[in-house]
Amino acid sequence: MHEENLAQRYAQALWEAAKEANAVETVAQDLAALDELLHALPELVDFLSHPKLDLSQKEAAILSLKEKFHPYTINLLRLLVRRGRAFLLPELLRAYFRVLEKEGGPVL
Repeated sequence: MHEENLAQRYAQALWEAAKEANAVETVAQDLAALDELLHALPELVDFLSHPKLDLSQKEAAILSLKEKFHPYTINLLRLLVRRGRAFLLPELLRAYFRVLEKEGGPVL
């Protein structure tokens, strides 16, 4: 339950920031693409969460997505990795889409 609550807080904060920047739909599209990526490469969360891998390797992987994703999405990924919470990513994606649905955001 603790992980769900953490993921929900991150998702809510991301939604609020995206709303303020008029980027809710763009961020939602990013997260939908990330969800597809996680289904295609489930080991990605393990890579981003691995405690023995250097932070610079993880950051490089995230920054390789910089051209494809909104800065808020990139910043979220970097924040999760830096705080050792990348394992929350699958639940955070689900939580963001729940927030989106609750707030009447775009349907993807």
